[in-house]
Order: sequence, then C-alpha cells, then structure tokens
Amino acid sequence: MENYHQHQKRKRDESPPIHSSSTFNGVDVGVDLSLLEAVEKSAQNGGVEVLDLRTLKKLVLAFERRLRDNLEARMKYPDQPEKFADSEVELHEEIERLRVLAGAPELYPELIALNTVPSLVGLLGHDNTDIAIDVVSLLMDLTDEDVLGDDEDNEEPARALVDAFLENNALELLVQNLARLSEADPDEATAIYNTLSTIENLIEVKPAVAELVCERTKLLRWLLGRIKVREFDANKQYASEILAILLQNSPANQKRLGQMNGVDAVLQAVAVYKSRDPKSEDEEEMLENLFDCLCCLLMPIENKERFMKSEGVELMIIIMKQKKSAYGSAIRALDFAMTKYPPACERFVDVLGLKTAFAAFMGGIVRGSRRERLLSKFVENECEKIDRLMELYMRYSDRVKAESERFEKLELDDLEIDEEERYNRKLDAGLYTLQLIAVILGHLWLTDHPRMRERIEMLLKQNRLTKMDVRDILQEYHDNIGDIDGPEEKERAQSKIQKSLFYVDAATFMLRINYLCFAQYAFGPASYAYVHIYVSYMRDIYLENYCKSTLQSEWEIILTIMSSRITSLLLPGGRTTYSRFTIYLNQEDDSTCNIIQGSSLADLLNPNINDHPFRFFGYLPGSGAAHLIMSGEEEENAAELKIGEEFLKAKCLMNCEVARILDHKYDQLQQISDDPTNQISQVFEKSMQYVKRFSRYKNPDAVRQVREVLSRYKLAEFELCVLGNLCPETVEEAIAIVPSIKRKGRMLEDDAIEKMLHDLSLIKKFE
Repeated sequence: MENYHQHQKRKRDESPPIHSSSTFNGVDVGVDLSLLEAVEKSAQNGGVEVLDLRTLKKLVLAFERRLRDNLEARMKYPDQPEKFADSEVELHEEIERLRVLAGAPELYPELIALNTVPSLVGLLGHDNTDIAIDVVSLLMDLTDEDVLGDDEDNEEPARALVDAFLENNALELLVQNLARLSEADPDEATAIYNTLSTIENLIEVKPAVAELVCERTKLLRWLLGRIKVREFDANKQYASEILAILLQNSPANQKRLGQMNGVDAVLQAVAVYKSRDPKSEDEEEMLENLFDCLCCLLMPIENKERFMKSEGVELMIIIMKQKKSAYGSAIRALDFAMTKYPPACERFVDVLGLKTAFAAFMGGIVRGSRRERLLSKFVENECEKIDRLMELYMRYSDRVKAESERFEKLELDDLEIDEEERYNRKLDAGLYTLQLIAVILGHLWLTDHPRMRERIEMLLKQNRLTKMDVRDILQEYHDNIGDIDGPEEKERAQSKIQKSLFYVDAATFMLRINYLCFAQYAFGPASYAYVHIYVSYMRDIYLENYCKSTLQSEWEIILTIMSSRITSLLLPGGRTTYSRFTIYLNQEDDSTCNIIQGSSLADLLNPNINDHPFRFFGYLPGSGAAHLIMSGEEEENAAELKIGEEFLKAKCLMNCEVARILDHKYDQLQQISDDPTNQISQVFEKSMQYVKRFSRYKNPDAVRQVREVLSRYKLAEFELCVLGNLCPETVEEAIAIVPSIKRKGRMLEDDAIEKMLHDLSLIKKFE
C-alpha cells in the first residue's frame, strides 16, 4: 500500500508550449531559432568539426575569451549598455556553440579539468537575464537523460559533471534565478520550464540532489506558491511533477514540506477539482501529480495530524461523492491517511465515510459504536459485502493459481525459478490483494458474529474451499511481512495475523460437543445439565490457553478440566474431570457422577438455579461409562463408535505429529530471535516436553509410515491416533484400548489387527 505513482522522465519532445519559434509569412512553424542559427553559422564556417579534445579546447578558449571581454566592457562602461551590447551578443553565440558538447559525454571530465564549470555556473547570476537563460538551456542539454542514453560508460562522466555543478553552487543559483524570471515573458517562462527540467536531470543522475536542493534552497516554497495558482499551464504541471519527485523517496523532504504548511497547500490545490474534471490530458496528469504529493506527505505521522486539522478527510469524502476523475485518487489518499493512524480512521467513521466507501466497494447511516457501524455494513442486504469479498477472493485466487501452474510448467522445461522470484511473480498476479481479502475475512470471523460466520462458511463450501485454504493465505502473508518499518512494527503486524490464524485453527481443530452429566440424584430424576466441552484433538496446550482466554472474555465462568493429570497441570487452574465431578475411576455401565443433591457443585451445574453462563474446557474422560449424548437425542457409545458424525470427521494428530509441529514452531522462533527462549511461554515449553516424552516415534519418516500403515485399515481418526500413541503389542491389548475396532460390521478380524500391530513394531524396530 505504500507504493505510489513513479514519475517517468520527461522526454525532450514533451517541451512546454511556450518557446521561441520562427514564422513564415506570419505563420508559426514551431522551429527553434537558436538551432537554425547554430546550423547557419556552422555552414558558414565550413561545416561542423569533429568533436574531440582539440575541438573542445578551441570551444572553451573562445568562450572564456568572450566572457572576459564582456566582463571588461561592463566594468569599463557600467552605465552605457550600447558599449557592451556587442560583447554580450558574442558571448551568447559562444554559449550556443557549447551546446554541441551534449553529444560527447565522454569529454565531460576534460571540460571539468579545463575549469569551465565555475565560469558557466557563475553566468546564472549575470545581470543580463538572456545570458542566464542561455546557460540554463546549456545545463539542461548537458544533463539530459536522452543525451546520456543507456550507455553505462556515460554514467561516470555525468556524475562527475553533476558533482562539479554542486561544488560551484549551481542549485542555489538556479533557484535564485527563478525568482527574477517572469512568466509574462514567453522566453522567461520557457527558462522557468528549463530550470525545472535541469533540476530533474540532476536528480536523475544523482538522487541525493533531491534532498540537497531542498536543504540548500527555497525551491519547496517556490513550488508550493506555483501550484497554488488556479490557472493551469505547462509550468504549473511541471512544478507539481518536480514536487512529487522531491517527496517520493525522501522522509526529510516530506517532513520539511509539512512544516511549511504544505499539506494545506496541496489540499487547496486538489480542492479545485472536487466538483469538476480536468479539461485536458496534461491537466489530468497534473492532478495525479498533486495527489502523489499528498500521498507522500501523508507518510509521516505529524503530517497525518495536519491532514486531519485541515479537514482533509472530509474533502476526500466530498471528492468521492462527486465521482469525478479524482475519485480513485481520493480513495488512495484516505488509504495513506488512515494507515497506522487510528484517529483518521475514527474521523472517517464519524463523518459517515463508510457509506461512501462501501458504495465504492460494491461498485455502485448506521448509529452505534464505530466498530458496530462498520460490522453492520457487512450484514446488511443479506451480507452482500461478504458475497462481494468472496467473489474477489475467488477471482484473485484463480489468478494466483494460474500463475503457480505456469511456474510448474517452466520448471518442467528446466528453467529454475528461486522462491523469491516465485513469490514476486505471484504478487504481480494479485497475491497481495488476495492476502488483504483473507485478512478481512479473518477479522470478520474474529467478531464471532453468527450471521457473518454462517455466510463465510456457506460461501466457502459453495466454492469447494475450507477455512484451511484461507488460513494458508494468511500464513503466507504472516511469514512474508517485511521489517521496513522496524522490527516492532513487523511483530505488531504479525501478531494481528497470528490472532486470525489461531481462531481459524481453533475452528478447525476444536469441536463442540454436549456432555450429559447423568446426575439425577443431584438434580432429581428429570434434570439434566448440559455442559459444553471444547475438545482439542491436537492437544496443543498453547492453542488451548489461547482459546481459553478468548472464551473467558466472552463468558463469565470457565472451568478447566482435563482427562489427564499431567495435562491438567499444564493449564492455569486445571483439574482432572474425574476430580472436579467426582467420577468413579472404576466405571460401570450404570455409573453416575457422585454429586450430592443441593451441594454447591450441584447448584453450579443446575441451569434452573444458576443463571450465569458457564463453559467447561478440556477433554472427555476415558471410556463409555459416562454417557455422551449429542443434542440430547441419540445415546453415544465410544465402544460402538457412536460419537457423532462431526466427531468422526474431525482431524486428529498423534503425539509424534504434534511434536514435529511444535519443533517447527520452535525453529521459526529461532530465526526471529537469537535467543528463542525469550519468545516462548512456559506452557509452550512444557507442552513440547510432554509430547516429546510420550512420542513413540521420533524419526519423521517413521511418523509418516505409521500414519500410512494405520490408514490402510479404515480406522476413525481418533482410533488411529490412540493406536499410534499407545502402540499396543497384542490384539487383546489393542481391543481393550480401542473397543470400537472390533465392533460389528467393521470386518477387522484378529489376523488383520495382528498384522497391523506387527507393521507398527517393525517401524519402531528399524527407526
């Protein structure tokens, strides 16, 4: 987003419409008289000489002689112009002859060695304005990009010449000369244009000149005054372009101009076009230059404050409402103003800018808090904005996918493309826009608004996508956030994206089920307490803590319960399910929770007594003795694999797989910081130690082989993980641990189970 219009070098044929020209029978034929005079004189002298060192010395000698004669005549007859007029005509002719040096940049070092530069630059302050104008034209030709061309051999001579100009105060004299030129005179108006062109040429050869000229001269103040003029002409257009060039890569110039009240001046210049379009292409280019200046100015925070005080937000909204040619540029300016500056965002919402912004978003005023007003826009009209978001997501996703497929074909042709080049090509294909859309979807999901979540899930299913597809885009965006604004800003941006990633992970790996505490003795025969338990199949304690803290921010009471004593100790306030609900360790089919009727625990669970919302967070206790009911309808039995369709389809991970995930995360932290221990929490460290301690397989290939072996037998996900974690050695032991593998209709005989266990033992043996 920080990118803006890059100014192209003005070509020689894009000269201003103000110039000296010849006439034929009273008709302007548009030919430069100075060029005709030079050709005529060269013809009279027998043609143009070969431009070499000898010719250069002759030209310089003649110039120095005419300059000396003119200075002597002026000193001798200061009050008699007719006495030194002829010498100035001759000096003018010698300056014109020096213009042929622009065709031989390789001779610039010799020109410098002959000490000609101080004489030339000094003439910018000559009492005769025409002589100063001649020198400006000469400097413009000597530094022109079209003259230097793309030849690398010309770069060093050109830089040497520019350095010589700077050493002799050319910048100061050029800007001082601007003050005495009047645009009422066509020749002087052309000289102003040529002066700006010369400054642009100097910046092109040596970019550091952009800051030097603003530091040493009053050019910025002159440019501000020039763009304030309401009438449009070529010089106003060029002034806007030079101003944009000076600002685009220089924070120092941006701050300097802001202190000169430049933000307000630029806003006044663009305000002229709030209700009308430019009348020509040149005027349209000038308007774009002005908005480029505004966007550059809005990079420093202090200029964003000035923008708000000058009612820039309101002006941009007015321009958007008028829908003139400055419409898109106004949106871009608001983007710069609100980036990393919440007060501008709040002002935008307060002045009802959302209505205008969403009209632009859809191609085509809610009260309450700013956040509510923003979110309400996404649910109005049957969530049409979310539909539009998903439409854009699919469009850019297809573009990026097509570009990726093209890469694969290129690699098949033995053309190697590194990862950085691949990523840049994907960005060109629209990956950055896709990432921003994914960020918006992630933020909408974070709101926990039921209609938004339902709409997003429905649209994902319609397009045969899952939340993991969006997560992958977010992860790629997270991993490639740069540190151009400093490590703190990078960490802040990554933490925002990480929050969305965690929520998507929670939605993917966590499953809500209802656990019926069968406590008729506590509440009476007809009373049942439904307790919502969030089950994490990854058993990633770090993720659980995050989800727990998030749930606590929404609900009043959270009880942390775990089936494993080791795991419960990793969570703050964690207790085992058996301990908290006094569940018998030796369970039978008719076992119930030993909760005494009328006790504080019974009152907590009784929905007829306790009106406060509460949730239990943790794992289900082990066998089927405690009855599991989905939605209070069908009785569940883990031994018969009756645990609900949603549970059956949930993805589970073995301890060894979780260990690899946490190892990968730890490696990422090592890359971020030299001391990764400063980046991880105690919970993360204990979780990693736990899964490593109870992982039966350490080798990555072995982990992959275990899943491949178990996947052949059409096991449910949780069955596969239990067998992979515990590694039973006999058929009887396997059936005792996972009774459902022998349930009726599975067609998994003892021989098949024995072969499966034998394959696992071989993997363990040769690991």
